[in-house]
Amino acid sequence: MLRRSRETAGLTIEDVAAHLECSSAKVSRIENGQVSVRPLEIREILGLYGVPDARRSALLDLARSSRESRPKWWHEYADVVGPDYEFFVELEDRATSICDYQTFLIPGLLQTEPYMRAVMAAHRVTADVAARRIRFRQERQTLLRRPGSPAFHAVIEENALRKKIGDGGVMREQLRWLVEAGAHGEVSLQVVPAATGLHPAEGRAFIMLGFPDPEEPKVVYLEHLNGSHLLDTPAGAGAYDRAFADLQAIALSPEDSASFIESMAKE
Repeated sequence: MLRRSRETAGLTIEDVAAHLECSSAKVSRIENGQVSVRPLEIREILGLYGVPDARRSALLDLARSSRESRPKWWHEYADVVGPDYEFFVELEDRATSICDYQTFLIPGLLQTEPYMRAVMAAHRVTADVAARRIRFRQERQTLLRRPGSPAFHAVIEENALRKKIGDGGVMREQLRWLVEAGAHGEVSLQVVPAATGLHPAEGRAFIMLGFPDPEEPKVVYLEHLNGSHLLDTPAGAGAYDRAFADLQAIALSPEDSASFIESMAKE
């Protein structure tokens, strides 16, 4: 992450070394993970790179955890998840609000194990990697059950509920679990019926994270076919914040959404 931030800022290792008054070799070793780095040094480096506050705070947390004897749980899955996604989970762990809009799949934090397994099979993920990714996602899901869990707001397109994932039993179990999860105090679940028609956010799934400090910009996570992207500028995240508010306005209420999903589960 430090290397990517430096390159985005258009700086060389030599530029950073001159600013920190240290050797280029030290900067290189920091970027390659060969030496630990103090939070004070990280703060100085990130200030030089002009890194936004949300990403800066998360990177400082990473620096602190790297000096601890016990690493964060998600570091154990670095072999099956990409660095951007691992960084997203670091942010998600600190979030006080999660807004998840999905167009074709059930939100990951609400997926049942059989549903996950069917999704992995459809994506041609090998059995051993699929098993570890499923465990990783189940670990993520504990976020919603811990004390002081973040407020989770999900808006799901009807198409995601009707899309055949696995056999009929997989989907019925998944739909029933959505209703049960939506009854949890910190979980708000809304459905956008297909009859609603087109809207500005159509087809653009995203997850938006909010943090304890209201001055800290929200962060938006976007997935692509061959990667992912974190958007953490105030202007960029603001557009998604407005889009999610619009989605909540056109979607069914949480109560009507629960009835809608229950009816589908009986079909």
